[in-house]
Amino acid sequence: NLHEAWDTLLIQSKSRDPQRYAEAIHAGLSTPVVAGFLKERDTVKWLEESHTLALSHAYVDAGGHAVVNGASLGSDYTKQNLPVVEQQLARAGVRLAALLDELMK
Repeated sequence: NLHEAWDTLLIQSKSRDPQRYAEAIHAGLSTPVVAGFLKERDTVKWLEESHTLALSHAYVDAGGHAVVNGASLGSDYTKQNLPVVEQQLARAGVRLAALLDELMK
């Protein structure tokens, strides 16, 4: 299913070592990118942002057609969507860290 694809399989297609994968994503973050992630502080907006990305990426195949139940996603789907997954992981990590820092004050 798409949840498994996005939560596990796309990530595992890149790396099976979560620590190294997280470090690689972190290493690719610049100060302006982090600042951009932190501009939006409204968690409802975060949800809407993710929903919009799901509609435009997760639910369409590499050719732009709706993904049907039981469809094989293939390597083109992975290539197209892995950057979206990585950006969302980076956003989530940065935003969660900021939220925890704020709560600890």
